[in-house]
Amino acid sequence: MKSAEKKSQIGESVVRIEAEALRELAARIRGPMADAFDHALALLHACKGRVVVTGMGKSGIIARKVAASAPRARLRSFCIPPRPFMVIWACWFAET
Repeated sequence: MKSAEKKSQIGESVVRIEAEALRELAARIRGPMADAFDHALALLHACKGRVVVTGMGKSGIIARKVAASAPRARLRSFCIPPRPFMVIWACWFAET
């Protein structure tokens, strides 16, 4: 097998694995996660302030992508890098 053929087979395999993972996620969102997913979306939709996301490693990459994509859903958000200490958030909710 040529090197280019092997690489394309690996690429195809990765895409198929990821596609299957997305199908499984869609089934969970439709099924056992439906109520929790709807509730999470309702909370985000009702948010009047900013959404703060964070993560470490792959979760951090996803957190940055979520923060970058949030304006498309009309959400103000930002990503903070993880720190090796505890963060205590104090929030004040008021009508503006």
